Amino acid sequence: MSDADADDLRAAQREHWSRAALGWTRRRPEVQRFAEPVSRWMLHAVQLAPGQRVLELAAGAGETGLIAAQRIGPGGTLVATDMAEEMLEGIRSRAEELGLDNVETRRMELEWIDAPAASFDAVLCRWGLMFAVDVEAALREIRRVLKPGGRLAAATWSGPEENQWGTAIQRTLLEQGHVDAPPDLDAPGPFRLREPSALVELARSAGLADVEVEPIDIVVAYGSVDEFLGVQRDLSVALSDVLERVDERSRTALRDGVAEKLAPHTAHDGSVRIPGRALGLAAGA
Repeated sequence: MSDADADDLRAAQREHWSRAALGWTRRRPEVQRFAEPVSRWMLHAVQLAPGQRVLELAAGAGETGLIAAQRIGPGGTLVATDMAEEMLEGIRSRAEELGLDNVETRRMELEWIDAPAASFDAVLCRWGLMFAVDVEAALREIRRVLKPGGRLAAATWSGPEENQWGTAIQRTLLEQGHVDAPPDLDAPGPFRLREPSALVELARSAGLADVEVEPIDIVVAYGSVDEFLGVQRDLSVALSDVLERVDERSRTALRDGVAEKLAPHTAHDGSVRIPGRALGLAAGA
C-alpha cells in the first residue's frame, strides 16, 4: 500500500468513526453488557495499581478505560485517546457523570502515540488494533511508551464464523444487493487479527515480551431481533446508510433476512443469544 493510499484509508476511518460516535456513546450500556468479560480480562492482565498512568488507545466510548480510571484512584491518570474527536466528547461526558477527575482525553492515531518513551504503566486497546493501517507500527509505539515492566492488554476478534452476531447483517446486505462485495478479511477491519499465532508473532516482532493470546467467549443477548437491529443501526454506519435510503419493503426484507440467519440463536419468546469470541492479547515491556 502506498503512503497516499494509507493516508486516504486513515482519513476514511476518521470520517467513519466520527459519524459512528454518537451511536456508540448512546449505546454504551448495551455494548458494555456483552463486552464486560473482555474488559474484565484486560484489566486483570495489566495488573493495575493505585497511582499508575494508563493509556487507552482507540478508546471508542471508553468503557474499559473508565473502569481503569476508577481503579488507579485519584493519584493515577487515564489518558483516553481516539482518532475521532466526537468519541472523546462522549468519554469526557461520561467521566464527568462518574465524578472522575483523573481522565485526560487526546485525539491520537494508533501508529503515532504522542507521548514520551516509557511514560505509561499500562496500555489498553479493546477492538482497535485490527483497524490500524500498520499493526506492527502501532505495537512498536505501544512498546515504546510502556515503562520497563509495563503491561499491554488488547482485544481483537476471532474469525467471522465464531461471531455471527457481527456477520449476519453484512451477509444479508450482500445477499440483497445493498453492498457490492464481501469485506476483505485481511484489510483493516474487525476480523483482520483473527489468527492467534499471527497476533503473537506481530507482538513479538514489535519487541513485546511474555506474549500470550487467550480466547474470551461472550454472549450478545437482546430481547428480540428488532432490538438487536436497533442497536446495530446505531453502531453501524453501513447499516444506517442502507436503512435511510431504501423503502419499507426493503427494510422488512432486510429484517427478515437477518432473523433467518439468527434463527439458531433465537428462543421461542423471540429473544436472541448469539455466542461470540474475542482474542485477548497480553504482553509486557
